[in-house]
Amino acid sequence: MPDKRLGYWISRDDGKIDLGVQPVALTDEAWAEFENVISVTTELRPFVVDFLSLEDDFKRLERVEDEIASQTVAGYPLKNLGLKHLQSLAAAQGAVSNFLSSAGSFRERAKTRLRIRYGDDSEQLKWIEDHEVHAYDNWFAYRLLYNMRNYGQHFEMPISLVPLSAKRETSGQFQAVATILVSPKELLESPLIQKSFREKELVGRTEDITLLPLAKTFMRIHGMVLNAIVQIHLPKIIEFQNYVRLLLQKMNLPPGAVPMIFEVDGEKDRRFYHFSFDEIAFLRDLTGRLERPEPDLAAT
Repeated sequence: MPDKRLGYWISRDDGKIDLGVQPVALTDEAWAEFENVISVTTELRPFVVDFLSLEDDFKRLERVEDEIASQTVAGYPLKNLGLKHLQSLAAAQGAVSNFLSSAGSFRERAKTRLRIRYGDDSEQLKWIEDHEVHAYDNWFAYRLLYNMRNYGQHFEMPISLVPLSAKRETSGQFQAVATILVSPKELLESPLIQKSFREKELVGRTEDITLLPLAKTFMRIHGMVLNAIVQIHLPKIIEFQNYVRLLLQKMNLPPGAVPMIFEVDGEKDRRFYHFSFDEIAFLRDLTGRLERPEPDLAAT
């Protein structure tokens, strides 16, 4: 059976690497401890992947208004207006749909993972479900986009208009601004929207709703959910950090060395395992930069 040993690698200026492997193999108990401690990175990784995917879709949504505006006025702006309007709607609906779908997937997958790991009646699962209830009760943005996702999943996004304002600059080029609007009238007419939301917050609303500021709040709310998930795993993260600090002291690595565990089988066959330092550091930076949503304001 191959044995496992502490070691490191160092990148050299000539593009090659130097390897250092300790001569004494880890005991089975030491390897089991290592696997147990670093398992927190494996547990957190799917949550982080889903959140990064959600961030990417939000960034796409943030860009789509400018893209619609620039593409609409490109060339001769009065040419093929009907087609340009159709393309604008497709771009807007696609960006909104992808963002809301990613948000729903992030929440549902997170709860499924916690349910599988901790159980249906666990405090960990309830902690995340309570965050969802809090978000629904305290932010119009969450209630609207939550309902829009259900509506769009079974029918279409209630975006019937992407108004565009344009003016010609002294250079002769057109500058334009596009705005994605949500039609409350369409939502009111659909049984796919929760009855309480329709009756309490959409009845009497005559003006279209500007989407992007609400989407930003919705995104920040999901950042709160990610932070809550990290809090669930915080004891294991702290254990990981303490373990790593002691291990590095023991290894006494040379400057610039990256610690590894090498699996040695004979003279030539070697595999290595990393410590996931960079993932934990990235997670710390990620959660540190997330902004809390602003207190709820009347939608416009």
